[in-house]
Amino acid sequence: MPIQIHNAHLQFSLDAEQGCWDLSGRQLHSPALLRARIALRYRRGLQRLNALRNWDAAQVSDAGTLQTAHGPARQISLSIPAENGLLHCRIDFALPEAHPLLMWRMQVENLSRQPLHLGQMELLNLGFLT
Repeated sequence: MPIQIHNAHLQFSLDAEQGCWDLSGRQLHSPALLRARIALRYRRGLQRLNALRNWDAAQVSDAGTLQTAHGPARQISLSIPAENGLLHCRIDFALPEAHPLLMWRMQVENLSRQPLHLGQMELLNLGFLT
C-alpha cells in the first residue's frame, strides 16, 4: 500500500511493494513524475551488482516533520536491508511545507569486510533499469 505525504503544492507517493514513487502537483493538469525509480550499481571485485531493485523487505517510516533550510518539511524514510549482506541503503524523501519542492537523499553503508566500488547512483530514473 503506497504511503503519501503532501504540501500545498505537491503530493508524493511511495510504493515500496513496486519499488517506485510518484510526484504530482496538486492542481488540475499539473505535470507529474510517475513510477520513478532509484538505482545503485556497484562492484565487489570483478562481480557487478545492482542494488535497490527489490524493496519487498524495506521498512518504511511513518510520516514525520523535520526542520530544513527551507522550513518545516514532511518526511518519510525507506530503509532497505543489505542485499547479500553487502550494502544497507536508506532513502529519505521530504516535502517542505511552504515550497513546491521535493528533496531526497540516499545513504549507503558497506556492511561487508571487503571494499565495494560504487559505480553509479541514479536518484531519478524514469526509464528502464538495465
